[in-house]
Amino acid sequence: MRITISILGIFLFLSSPSFGQLYNEVQLKNLSELLENLKNKNQHRKNRVDRFLKEIPQYERMDIQTKLRKGYEFFDVVNGKAQFRKSFNEDAAIAMGVPSVRTGGDLGLNLTGDGLNIGIWDGGLIRTTHQEFEGRIKYFDSAATTVFSDHATGVAGTLLGTGINMASRGMAPEATGIAYNFNNDEEEMVEAQMLKEIVVSNHSYGLITGWNDGQWYGDSAISDEEDWRFGFYDSQAKTWDDIAFNAPYYLIVKSAGNDRGDAGSGPYPSDGPYDCVSSSSTSKNIMVVGAVQKSNNGYDNPQNILMSSFSGWGPTDDGRIKPDIVGVGVDVRTSASASNDAYQVTSGTSFSSPAVCGGLALIQELHKEKYNEFMKASALKALAIHTATQTGEKGPDYRYGWGLLNVRDASNFILNEDGVNNQIVEDRLMNGQEWSIEINPLAGTQARFTLVWTDPSGNPVASSLDPEDLMLVNDLDIRLTDEAGNSHMPYILDPSIPQLGATTGDNFRDNVEQIYVDEIEDRKFFLTISHKGSLVNGAQDFSLIVEYQSSTSQLTSLYWIGSEGDWENGQNWSFSSGGSIANLAPNENNRVIIDDNSFPQGGSHLTLNMDSEVGSISSFVSKPYTLDLNRHTLTSGGNIKLNSINTSISNGKLNCLSTSKSASFSINLDSANTDGLVLEIPEGNSSSWTISNSYVNLDVLNFVSGMLDISNSDLSLNEFRTGPSDDNAESHLVVHDSELRLAGDFDLSGCTTFQENGTNVSFNGEADFNIAGYEFSENVTINASTVNILSSGASISQLESTDAILGISGTLNLGSLLLAGNSSLSIDQSSSASINESLLIEGDVQQPLTNLSGNTDGSSSLNIEFHEKLCFDNLNIQNLGLTGSASVSIGPNSTIMNSPGWSQLACDKLLFSDFDSRFTCVSAQTEFLDISEGEPNSWEWYVNGNLRSTMQNFYTSFQSTGSVDIELKVGDAEGNVSRYNRSVEITETPLDSNTVIISTDVILASQRPAEAYQWYRNKKELEGETSRTYFYNGEIADYYVITFEGDCNRKSKDLRLLTSTNEEEFTSGIEIFPNPATDIIRISTKNLKEVKDIKILTPNGIELKTKEEQVDKNQYKLNLSDLDSGVYIIYMITEDRNFPVKFIKM
Repeated sequence: MRITISILGIFLFLSSPSFGQLYNEVQLKNLSELLENLKNKNQHRKNRVDRFLKEIPQYERMDIQTKLRKGYEFFDVVNGKAQFRKSFNEDAAIAMGVPSVRTGGDLGLNLTGDGLNIGIWDGGLIRTTHQEFEGRIKYFDSAATTVFSDHATGVAGTLLGTGINMASRGMAPEATGIAYNFNNDEEEMVEAQMLKEIVVSNHSYGLITGWNDGQWYGDSAISDEEDWRFGFYDSQAKTWDDIAFNAPYYLIVKSAGNDRGDAGSGPYPSDGPYDCVSSSSTSKNIMVVGAVQKSNNGYDNPQNILMSSFSGWGPTDDGRIKPDIVGVGVDVRTSASASNDAYQVTSGTSFSSPAVCGGLALIQELHKEKYNEFMKASALKALAIHTATQTGEKGPDYRYGWGLLNVRDASNFILNEDGVNNQIVEDRLMNGQEWSIEINPLAGTQARFTLVWTDPSGNPVASSLDPEDLMLVNDLDIRLTDEAGNSHMPYILDPSIPQLGATTGDNFRDNVEQIYVDEIEDRKFFLTISHKGSLVNGAQDFSLIVEYQSSTSQLTSLYWIGSEGDWENGQNWSFSSGGSIANLAPNENNRVIIDDNSFPQGGSHLTLNMDSEVGSISSFVSKPYTLDLNRHTLTSGGNIKLNSINTSISNGKLNCLSTSKSASFSINLDSANTDGLVLEIPEGNSSSWTISNSYVNLDVLNFVSGMLDISNSDLSLNEFRTGPSDDNAESHLVVHDSELRLAGDFDLSGCTTFQENGTNVSFNGEADFNIAGYEFSENVTINASTVNILSSGASISQLESTDAILGISGTLNLGSLLLAGNSSLSIDQSSSASINESLLIEGDVQQPLTNLSGNTDGSSSLNIEFHEKLCFDNLNIQNLGLTGSASVSIGPNSTIMNSPGWSQLACDKLLFSDFDSRFTCVSAQTEFLDISEGEPNSWEWYVNGNLRSTMQNFYTSFQSTGSVDIELKVGDAEGNVSRYNRSVEITETPLDSNTVIISTDVILASQRPAEAYQWYRNKKELEGETSRTYFYNGEIADYYVITFEGDCNRKSKDLRLLTSTNEEEFTSGIEIFPNPATDIIRISTKNLKEVKDIKILTPNGIELKTKEEQVDKNQYKLNLSDLDSGVYIIYMITEDRNFPVKFIKM
C-alpha cells in the first residue's frame, strides 16, 4: 500500500539539520520532470506485468506465485520474459576504521550519525520496534506484506544499530532511517531529493539474473552463453544516473549482488566469475559495493583482505570498473525480525552495502561539522575511493573495485585539509576549457589525485550480449605533467583480460580517474583536467581529491585559548585545542583554529590591534563569538573557514593573499555575521579562491588579482570591485549558479576574464554597473534605484527595471527588457541598446508617462532586433531614435520629440511587414506569402537586393542550394512604409524531375509518384485538381503539375497540347507529313530552340522504340515500319518545353 504524506507533514516530521546543498532552479525543474516521467514509466511497467499475468497459462502463474512466496518481486517484463527482483557488524566497522571516529577513537571525534537521515529501500518490512533502532526508523510507505523481514531488519541494524548488543552495533547508531519498500523506488528517490531529506541511501536488492535457486533466468533467444543482462547498462541504470545527475548532493549506495559462482543443472554455464553485475549496479554515478571476508589479522596488509565466494564482479559491458568499493559482508552479526531483541549472523553484499552506506554518512557528518555543508556526491565518492584500503595489487580491479572503504582515513583527510597538500576541490569545467593547478612536490614522497564526476546518463542499446557501446558521455581526462611535457597517466583496466592488473593510460570508459605516483620527482608539475569532444550541457561539474607533500608549504596549528583578549598576545594561543600557552602570536606560518575550547573563561571577543597574517583560519564553535578586526587587516594565505551563525567578523578588512599559482583555497563565510566587512583578494595574489554554497553579507568585495570562483552562493554587497592596478597582473572571475545583490557599484572593467552562468544580479541602491564587454546569461534586476550601465558590447539575457531610473552608456545587447512601474530609460550620447527577444513596458497608473530619452544631438538609439508588432501608450520619448525589425506604436496618449522611427498610429492601423515562406528547396515552386498587418496597398519583393515582384504574394524557383536574402516592402495609402528582411535557406530537394504524360485522349498524368499533387493550366492553379491524374478532355492549353513531398515541391516541365492540323503545327514551328503515314514520317521544325529528343508514344504514354534520322538542322525522318496501325503521338523535347503531336499510322 502506498502512503501519501503532505509536504508540510514531512518537514514537521524530520529533524535533519539545514542542508548545505543548494539545488538550483534548473535542477529542481529537471527533478520534477524526471519524477513525472518515472510515474508514467512505473505505470507502464505495472501495466506490462498485469497484461503478462493475464495472458500466460495457469501453470506459469503458479510458478510466479511460488517465487513471490520466496520474497521475490515480479518487477517487469522484458522481451516477453518475467523480470524478478529480490533483496541481496561490529566486524564490518573495524574493517572500515569506524572505531577511530567514535568517542574515544584516535581522531578525537564523536561521529554517530546524529541529525542525519539515511534512506533505506528494501523488499520487506523492518521491525521498527527492534531495540537496536526503536523510534529512529520512519516509514514513508509500507511493504506489500505485514510479515517482518530478516533481510530488511538486518540491513537497518547494520546501518543504525545502537549497540545494545555491541557485536551488532551499526555504523551510524544515532542516525534516522527513512524507509521505503522498493516497489516504487525511483519515484520515491526523486521525491526524497526534492524535499532534501537524505544525502545517502542504501539499496540492497536487484534483478534476479543468471542462476537462482536452481533455475536459469537468462534469455536463450539472446544468448545461451550467459544471462545477457550481466554488465548490461539498461533503462534502470540510466534512470538512476539521471536521478544522481539532477541531485548532485545525493549518493546512492547499491549492493553489487551475489551472483558469482551460482550454477544449476542444465546446459547453461555458471555465473561469472567476471561480468556478473546487472541493471542498476552498472550505473555510473552511484556507489556499487562488493563483499569481502572478515580478517583476524587486521586490514593493513592487502593479503589479509579476502574476497567472499559470492560477491559480483565487473566489468560492465563497456568495460567500466564495478564494484566501486568493498566492505565486510561475510558472517555479519546484525538485528533480526523474530522479536525486538533477536539477532542473526548472515552474509551477502546486502550487508556490506549498508555498512559502507553508514560509513559514508559518518564522513558527510564530519564534513558538515567542519564546514557547515555537505560534500557533493561526487566528492564523497572521490574521497572514499581516494582513501580506500588497498586490496590486492595497487590500483583498481574488477573484483574489489578501488578497495575497502576506510572511514578513518577519509575523516583524517578532512581534518587535515589545508588547501595545498590535502584538498577537496569541487569545480566546473566549461566546454573547451582546461583546468590546471601547479604542483611542487617534495622529492621521494607519494602523490595521489582522484577525479570523479557525475556524468549525464548514457543511452542503453538494444538487448544483446556484451555490447561494447560506451556509456560515458562527458569524457574528462586528468594528467600530471612536468615542464618538459612528461605525463603521469591515470589507472586503466583491460576488460578483454579482466583478471589483468591495472596499468596506466587514457581512460575513456570510467567517470572515475586516479593518478598515483609512488616516489615523485622534485620538480614543477601541472595537474590538469580537460575533456574530449564537446561537453553535453556545455559544462561538467567535477570533484577532485589532491594529496601530496608540498616542498613549499608547511603550517603549524595555533589554537585560540584566550577567551576574551588581544590577537597579538602570545599567551592567548596554544599548539593544541585547550592546551597550554604557546607564547606565540599567529603569523603566516600558522594554521589558526578557533573551537569550543577557545573560551574557557566564558569571554568571546577577539580583538586585532594591528594588521596581522595567518597561513589559514578555521572556526568550529557551538556558541557565539566575535572576531573584531578593529579597523585593521587580517591577511590569510590559505583557507578561510568561518562559516557559522555563531561567528561575527567585522569592522575591518579580510585579505586573501597567496603567491602560489598552484594553490587553490576556499573562503567560507556562510551564515556568519560579516556586516561591514571588506573582503579583498589583493594585488600580488596568484592563487585561486572559491566561494561556494554560501550566504554572505559584505560591505565590499574587492577582487584585484588571481582567480575567484563564486558558485551556488547568495552574496549581498554594498560594492563589488574588480581589477588589477598593476598592468602585468591578471584577474579571472567566474560566477555560476548564484545570486549577487548589490546596494552600490558593480565594476567588472578590471577583470582580465569573466565567465558567468546561471547567476542573477539585482540592484537596490544607486549604482554604476560597469559590465565592460561581458555576458550575463540570466536576469539583472533593478528595483527602486538609479543604475547606470556602462557597456562596451556586453550582453544581458533579461534586464528588469521596476520603479527605477535606468541609464545606458555605450553599446548594450539585451535579450529582453522590462520597464515596470515608475521606471525611466535614458541612453547616453553615441550609445545604443539592442533588444533581441522582447520589450515590455508596464507603466504605473499613478505615473501617466514612462520616459525614454537620449542625447539631444540625436546620436542615441534603441534597436529592436526581433520581428514583432509592439503597441504601447502613455510614453514620453525624447531624442531617442528607433531602428530594427519591429514596428512600434506608442499610442495617441504619448508624446514624442526628435525621435525618428516611432509611430503614433493606432495599433490596428500600424503598418507591419511580414511574410511566410513555403517549399524552400531547389527546383520547387517556392511561395512567399504576405501576412503583413495594418492596411497595406502596395508590395515590393526583393531577392538579394533585386526587385522581383510587385504582387501581394511572390512565387519563384531556385536552382541551387544556399542562403537567399528576401525583403518585403509594404506601403499604405498614407505613405507609410514598413520593411522586413530575412535570410531563407534553400535546401536540396528529395523530388526527381518530372514530366506530364498523356495517359489517354482525355487524361494527363504525373510521370512520377509523390505525396501530393496540384495541376495548373495556362499557369493558373486548377482548384481541387490534386490527384496524380487530371481529366483535361483534350482541351488545348499549356499544362504542368507540381508534386509535393515533405516541405518540398517540384514543378514538372510544361506540356503544350496541340492539334495535328498543318496550319497550327506550322504556326507552332512544327510540320509533320504525311499524316496519315505508312513507313516513313517527316518532321520539319521552324523557330524552335534546339531539339533534345524525339519520342513516339502510345496514347496512354508508353514509349516505343523507333529509328530516328536527322536529315539536316530542321529536318527529321522517322521509320514507322515496326509500328502497328493506329493513333500515336510524336513527343518532341526542346530546351524550354515539350511538344506532343498526334499522327496516324496506316
